[in-house]
Amino acid sequence: MLAGVVWAGGLGLVINGVLVGVERRLFAWAREPRPETRKPERGRP
Repeated sequence: MLAGVVWAGGLGLVINGVLVGVERRLFAWAREPRPETRKPERGRP
């Protein structure tokens, strides 16, 4: 039974990793920082 739980957990992690990778590619435009939300550079007012 423990082996089944370990397999299910590992398979879930693999599937999650694949889905996150696909999501990042599809929605890359949404992850770009907006100019007003960028942190100001150090040394500049």
